Amino acid sequence: MKFSDVIEDYKACANNKIDVDGENFLAFLHVPKTAGTSLLAALKKEYPHNFHMSYDQIDEKLDEFINEQRSKKYDFFTGHFAIRHARKMWAADLKYSLITFIREPISRLISDYRYQKTELHPPHKEFIAKYPTFESWVLDVPPNIQLKKLMGFIDNVDEGYYKLLTQYAFIGVTELYDLSVNVLGGITGKNFTSTRKKLNVTEKLSINEINPSEKLIEKLNEIHYIDIQIYNRIYSHFARIANDYIGI
Repeated sequence: MKFSDVIEDYKACANNKIDVDGENFLAFLHVPKTAGTSLLAALKKEYPHNFHMSYDQIDEKLDEFINEQRSKKYDFFTGHFAIRHARKMWAADLKYSLITFIREPISRLISDYRYQKTELHPPHKEFIAKYPTFESWVLDVPPNIQLKKLMGFIDNVDEGYYKLLTQYAFIGVTELYDLSVNVLGGITGKNFTSTRKKLNVTEKLSINEINPSEKLIEKLNEIHYIDIQIYNRIYSHFARIANDYIGI
């Protein structure tokens, strides 16, 4: 199943569910600060035979997973992996359905910076010393970082949009979290409604308070133009998905 199919006809996709049967497994590529932590607990509950990638042992753990998965051991794969790891699994002839969540790009950057300045982020002291202000950090972030995490380098809106829709089985939207979770449940045949309470929400503190100027926001809109355009396109399609979902 491709997300382009879900956009085109959610009813048909809900009746022809993503099948996780040992041959095919679900892989959740988590972009930071997109509500992924909230969903992860429910995913692990519904897919008890899961493998979690530790952020500090990604490459070693990936080889371990590939070897173990040849015997169809797991039904769900997650953790701090990147698109290059997903491609390595595909090259190893593992079959999976790739899912993710995206968030309005500038809001996600603000949330990411706020999080990294708190004790929840282990190297927060080093981070604060290096990036004392939001501007000092955000202008050091690569352009279109959300899309880069999901697809690698893409320099064209249409290309990035097409590849996302055809290489991912599902793309949720953080700002439409409840609807996204219901749609994901529909195409997997699972119940993720226990995730209503958002987890890992960054506490508002004086140290991570951010008030970016209009000039900085305008600059960020230019730098992350592709990210923003693709996000807007995917967000707009959820209106059609919602109509199909309500009609079932």
